Amino acid sequence: MSTHAIPPSPLVSHLGTNYVPTDIELEELNMWLAMPKAKVTTLDTEIQRALDHLDVLCAERSELEQMIADNRALASPLRRFPVDLIREIFFHCLPTMHNAIMVSREAPMVLTHVCRAWRTVALSTPSLWASFH
Repeated sequence: MSTHAIPPSPLVSHLGTNYVPTDIELEELNMWLAMPKAKVTTLDTEIQRALDHLDVLCAERSELEQMIADNRALASPLRRFPVDLIREIFFHCLPTMHNAIMVSREAPMVLTHVCRAWRTVALSTPSLWASFH
């Protein structure tokens, strides 16, 4: 049912005026108002159904995006870096102005918090930990 299927208000000619409807006109108006109110209720139901469907679609999309991101990580070139090269990079991360200290925001400690692979490399490289205070 479109808005065109609802006949015009019985008092449409008085809209925007200071006209005071009679009791009979008020009854007619109240009967007429039932039609657009019913249409609003129907539209609200349809809108809610569409929003529910949109929520389902958004959730499905999020799951797919997460699957893509999780699996794309497997293709990361860094996964193919030789361990010796990663160790060399780790050595260049060590502080140069002072000996390494047990602070989680500085190398070598921070390197153990990136991922399991980096943690394994860092912990299996004793020379990274040689200058600790």
